[in-house]
Amino acid sequence: MFRILTLLLLPLWLMAAWHLEPGHRPRSAIDRLHFKSVRDMKTIPQNPAYYARQLKPIPRSR
Repeated sequence: MFRILTLLLLPLWLMAAWHLEPGHRPRSAIDRLHFKSVRDMKTIPQNPAYYARQLKPIPRSR
């Protein structure tokens, strides 16, 4: 009987120590911006060609 009670109560006892707590991450500068300025993913260009034009190839002399 003691073994059965131990096996039933052991998972509950172990899980009692593992409770979720909200995270405490300091707010970054991006978090403090207005909602529709940078955090809105719809305004970020999704076209890879947009970023390809900004990259410059490394010359072979380097």
